[in-house]
Amino acid sequence: MTDPTRYSQRPIELPLDSWLYEARPAPGCRVCTALSAERDTALKAKDWRKAFEASREIRSHPSGHGKGRR
Repeated sequence: MTDPTRYSQRPIELPLDSWLYEARPAPGCRVCTALSAERDTALKAKDWRKAFEASREIRSHPSGHGKGRR
């Protein structure tokens, strides 16, 4: 049987897949431009969840112009 760790260990930092944040906004689309600015702000703040969500919204924009863009 193993003994459980009884002291704090350093956190494990896993690498992020960069493609998750690489969505390109459609030229001239105000929604995509706003989402891109939101993503850039989130990346600077290291808020990975918000950055991912903004990129996901750019990729799956309702009008369809974001599909397949990376």
